[in-house]
Order: sequence, then structure tokens, then C-alpha cells
Amino acid sequence: MSFSLHSAGLFIYSFEQSKMIKKRKMVVQEQEKRHYFNLGKPAQSVKILYNGIELANTTNPLLLKEVGKQVYDQVYYIPREDTNMLKLVKNEKDSVCPIKGTATYYDLKNDNKVAEDIAWSYENPLPRAKRIKNYIAFYSDKVSFVLEPYNQV
Repeated sequence: MSFSLHSAGLFIYSFEQSKMIKKRKMVVQEQEKRHYFNLGKPAQSVKILYNGIELANTTNPLLLKEVGKQVYDQVYYIPREDTNMLKLVKNEKDSVCPIKGTATYYDLKNDNKVAEDIAWSYENPLPRAKRIKNYIAFYSDKVSFVLEPYNQV
């Protein structure tokens, strides 16, 4: 994973280099037959943008790191109250994760344009993933992430 340092201590998150780094780690991790995740509270604020439109801005993100048959990209989960839910429309798609539960998906509706499957949420997660209830995650290849160091008082 890489960050680009910008003025005022802002970081732009780049997932391209992250994928290359994680591929090297995957060889070791694939030998494990377990599927698990680690969920933590990063010391960062997270802003999510789509073509310059702010979709979310929070100082309370959760960072999920998951390992299963592969090492997945880490995912920032954003509280719904810090997300512009008026721009998101639930679609009919869903999927099932064996350790988190059933995910529902959202499209971005901006004027007459629609960006499909831009985000997902576990509205009724399995017990071990209950902390991500009322949080929403965005696809890293569809939005931009601006990360800024954040010190809680």
C-alpha cells in the first residue's frame, strides 16, 4: 500500500502498488486454510470522493484487513452518519461472506448519472462482525480516498 504526501499532511491512498505488495505476501498466506479478519480503529480521518463529489468524511473509520483464500485489500468502513446516503441507492445485488454475512450493494446516483456497485454494507452482519453494522465501505477502484493523520484527544 502506498500513500502520497500532500500539503497540510494529507495522504492520497494508492491501491495499485498495494496489490503488488500483497501478491508477494499471498504465497505464504495461501498455505493457511483459515479465513479471518482483523478490525481496528486507525488514527486517520478518511474522506471519500467520486469525481470531486464528497461521499463521506469521518474521523471514526474502521479498518478491516481480511485473509482467506487470498489476502484482500484492506477496507475502510465508514459510519453511515458520516456518509452522504442521499447519493447512494441500494440495488438488488447481494453476496455472502462466510465470516461477515450478507452484503448489500449501493449505486451512486448523481444527477442523471449512475455509478453501479460503488459501495457495500453488512446491514445484519454475523456476530463476529457486528462492529461493521451501520457502516458502509467503498470500492477502491471507483472512488478516491483522502487520508489525514488524526490524533484523538
